[in-house]
Amino acid sequence: MNRFYAWWLVITGKAIDIWSKSKYPAYILSNLYDSIFIFDDVECHSMEGLLQSLKYQDEGKQHQICRLRGMDAKRMSSSDWQRDQIVWWKGKALKRQSDDYMKLITEAYAALYQQNQSFRKALLATKGKRLLHSRGKKNPHETILTEKEFCAILTELRDNMGFVERFCNFTKNKWEMKEKLIQNSDFLAKKNINAKLLVYLQHINIMSIDVLHTISTIVFRSWRMHIGYGVG
Repeated sequence: MNRFYAWWLVITGKAIDIWSKSKYPAYILSNLYDSIFIFDDVECHSMEGLLQSLKYQDEGKQHQICRLRGMDAKRMSSSDWQRDQIVWWKGKALKRQSDDYMKLITEAYAALYQQNQSFRKALLATKGKRLLHSRGKKNPHETILTEKEFCAILTELRDNMGFVERFCNFTKNKWEMKEKLIQNSDFLAKKNINAKLLVYLQHINIMSIDVLHTISTIVFRSWRMHIGYGVG
């Protein structure tokens, strides 16, 4: 997005432009902000650390980068992955443009939202405003996460948590929840419900393997609809 247009949207109160040197709440939402959370049993000290770690195949190196603060993690950036468009997580190769990759990223932000109160409060403070990242890159072949992908994930997290909670009716029965998910998967996808459902189910501690598989399908389908790919 053009930075001047983004600036105009911000000063007119219509948008939040996320970057590390902006005012609250924008700077806390930056991937460079020091946000401690655990994803897939890996301790992360910033989202930037997690994202940069995906460029390295060695798991030990990945874990080291995940524990770096934002700016330190950014210095570990590498363009080597761009040659074959392959990134890595815990020994598994992922195509940058693949469904599995976007599931991974969406679930990482869901974990951050669930576990980090500062991030969650900052995101909810943007309610009613468009989220922008004018300093982000647009070409998915050149960046680990585009401006559009980043803002779509955060917008989904922010806007749909309340709906998910009402839909689930605060049930703690994992089998009942699984049946609801299966019966209403098309409806949820149309409502763009993705990582929020994952966050809510984590919150009420019913993450069985079967439920995780069902959520994973809904996460991806709804993300595709938000970005504009349609349900495949």
